[in-house]
Amino acid sequence: MKKLNITNKIYVVILLAMIIATAVKFFSYSGWSRYYYGASVSAPRSYPAHVRNAFFILKDGDTKPIATSDVNDNRGNWGYGDYQSPRNPDQLPEKLVLEYTSYRDGLFYADTISLPLQAIKDAFKAVDKKGINTEQYQAPTVKRFDFVIGIANKGNIIVWLQGEHNETTLLKYKITPHEPVGDQTYYNGRLPKEQYLQEVFHIDSALKADIAKGVDRDANYIDTPSLFKLRIQQQ
Repeated sequence: MKKLNITNKIYVVILLAMIIATAVKFFSYSGWSRYYYGASVSAPRSYPAHVRNAFFILKDGDTKPIATSDVNDNRGNWGYGDYQSPRNPDQLPEKLVLEYTSYRDGLFYADTISLPLQAIKDAFKAVDKKGINTEQYQAPTVKRFDFVIGIANKGNIIVWLQGEHNETTLLKYKITPHEPVGDQTYYNGRLPKEQYLQEVFHIDSALKADIAKGVDRDANYIDTPSLFKLRIQQQ
């Protein structure tokens, strides 16, 4: 009988440990504060940029990568991101980590930028309250937004939150350029700065000729509406 009591106590301890572990996992996941969203980088076609690092630091300390394939291949245009259908909800981002090189000035930029978390929360709550759904390619219809990080000229950064027929400017920010150090010029090996610039940028000859002629040299993209917003206004 005594042996049975000891066994029962062991089972009770194991059960309690499982309950506590489940509760910790549930509250750490915080499913009620997770949202569907995509994230990508955009740049004007006439101001090519190559992004080395781009990711969000989330509210729970985790990270979320930001799509850069379109901007690095000089596809797309100002204010249009590389959209992907989010399969799972995530915690909202608190900080943006961005590291890139600008083709026109050959300068390197890197910074960690704080995001207006409350404004982001309010936007998602408004979408949820209005019941606005977004159709996704081969994925469930969900309430979602897309973060688009715009890299303008002269180190200027803008962050948009784009949804169904609406766009919100979350912030504008200016990054100070710096000389590259260490692996910041790594491309299949550490390269001299000038060689790195030649290797990472894949720009067609017509655009190179336009840039050499000074086309769009004095454009003020940080104050130029995104093509996404202009399309909304035309609808």
